[in-house]
Amino acid sequence: VERVVVAVDLPENGLRGEIPREIAGLPMLGRLNLWSNEISGTIPSQIGTLNNLSTVKLDDNLLTGYVPSDLGRLSSVRDLSLSLNPGIQGRIPAELGDMSSLESLDLGGMGLRGAVPTALGRLENLTRLYLQNNRLGGTLPDEYGVLSGLEELVLSGNGFVGGVPASWSGLRNLRRLELQFNDLEANLDREGFCSMMRTGRDGRFGRDEVGGQYNAGGQLDVLVADCGAGGRVRCDCCTRCAGLD
Repeated sequence: VERVVVAVDLPENGLRGEIPREIAGLPMLGRLNLWSNEISGTIPSQIGTLNNLSTVKLDDNLLTGYVPSDLGRLSSVRDLSLSLNPGIQGRIPAELGDMSSLESLDLGGMGLRGAVPTALGRLENLTRLYLQNNRLGGTLPDEYGVLSGLEELVLSGNGFVGGVPASWSGLRNLRRLELQFNDLEANLDREGFCSMMRTGRDGRFGRDEVGGQYNAGGQLDVLVADCGAGGRVRCDCCTRCAGLD
């Protein structure tokens, strides 16, 4: 009887060393869960050949190098998490936008730089996107406004500049939006984000700066921005205001 490996589930085991390139010899592998270990070295590009993978969770390790563009070939992966590996630097590969089954992408707490690729706007099944606590910058992509299934979008702790795209106010399934600790300048009241709230702040309806009411009837429960001291974001309906001073 031929035996094949369909899952490697070894989280929180104190594993050390590197992920071997020979992992490409497991073509039926469906899950690669190695989170919360002490694994070092780079992410082997050979993982991109494992077409049966549905889950790749390598977060909270000691990985270094870059995010391999070959991961974009994993069209069946629904959950990709590389977070909490601050030694992984460079840019987010645009090829990740080809991961057509992706539902959750967690790249928070790494050393990523540069602009976020507009290609992620092609991930029509995406529900969760975490990019917090990196060194990302540039403007926020208008293209993400078409991600109609998005429920959580966390971009805090980066260097994003400019405004918040008006198209994002159409993300009616969004439950959590965190924009704090960036260099954004926006008026979220005026741009329709308050109408995304499940309720007005303190359970009440609010008013924008020109005196018109907004009807809080969306799904958004958490809205955080730099609307505190030193911030340049106007947001009367935010659930929390971060201060930059």
